[in-house]
Amino acid sequence: MSKYFLRIAVYATIGIVTASCSHHDDEHDHDHDHDGQEMHDEHEHDHDHDHDDEIKLSAEAAKRFGVTVEELKLRPFNEIIVVSGQIVPAAGDQGAISATASGIFTLSPGITVGCKVSAGQTIGTISSKGLQGGDANQAARVELEAARRELERMKPLLNDGIVSQKDYNEAEARVRAAEAAYSGQQSGGVATARVSGVITELTVHSGQFVNTGELVAIVSQNTRMTLRADLPEKYYSFLPKITTANFRPDYAESIFELNNLGGKLLSTPSANGSQGGYIPVYFSFDNRGGIAPGAFAEIYLIGSSRGEVPAVPTEAIVEIEGNHYVYTRVHDDAYTKHLVETGGSDGIYVEITSGLSAGDKVVTSGARIIQMAEVSNIAPPGHSHNH
Repeated sequence: MSKYFLRIAVYATIGIVTASCSHHDDEHDHDHDHDGQEMHDEHEHDHDHDHDDEIKLSAEAAKRFGVTVEELKLRPFNEIIVVSGQIVPAAGDQGAISATASGIFTLSPGITVGCKVSAGQTIGTISSKGLQGGDANQAARVELEAARRELERMKPLLNDGIVSQKDYNEAEARVRAAEAAYSGQQSGGVATARVSGVITELTVHSGQFVNTGELVAIVSQNTRMTLRADLPEKYYSFLPKITTANFRPDYAESIFELNNLGGKLLSTPSANGSQGGYIPVYFSFDNRGGIAPGAFAEIYLIGSSRGEVPAVPTEAIVEIEGNHYVYTRVHDDAYTKHLVETGGSDGIYVEITSGLSAGDKVVTSGARIIQMAEVSNIAPPGHSHNH
């Protein structure tokens, strides 16, 4: 929504500037009508020197909308392969929460995926009441009471020789079995977190029946995480070249660099671990905030150095109908558009193979603003100042 309003604001601002300039031009043209043919010829001569391909945007407007410019430079670049993958909690960094009884599970208030919990905190309760077949714990209590009454009844009968010692021993055994079956606790149970962290998965929902020992949730401590990159088998020869990676989670626009997160390649992968045509490549890294375990991600696997190449930030590239363009500033109030060919990308910079020259002043942020200015600079067909 913010981008939508930004676009309206930009068009409105550019439209006002354009209208003001057009009004000024109208007055200017009418003055020429009264100044004679000589002034008219001079105006036509000046117009011949205008650059029709220039995109007009004042320095003040460019600054206001965050347009920045950098000189095109050579940058160190590596071999890159873009793959998909997933962010998963590191081994030993998560705890399972299990049901302590069979019954109907009910989540505690405020418990959702992504919420923080403390060790020992209750995340849900389990009730056996109202289930078909009755409360198993209540039934065990009734059985225990009945076994005890029977044993008490048989004691005097044993002394009188009315019941045998064998029958009495069997009654005692039934009491011990009933005691073992009856927990002596209230019906149902609770599910509690074993470690402090963030709930990353809920495997059951309120109102669902659970069995004793069934998994109900997973808590991740989120301190160390694992990035799994799924490399297609056809890139097997790239495996020994892999050094690090950048990644962008599906839910975010930001690129994370493993080199800035204490990342490291966990082991040298091999084709023997191939799964469904893909070779999993694992990295570990520190979660310093903003990274959700379980999310899928676009991953830029970084290999051997290729030396220095001309490159621009990814946000400098504008795609129009399948073609890639870059804007450059020719002077404070004017820009031009260049069709470019691109090479590899590490998610942060994109290699430019043609279309720009060293020293070009490239619009590195705010390229969309220049694109909108370009559209507003184009006069509608049939537009005329004649009245």
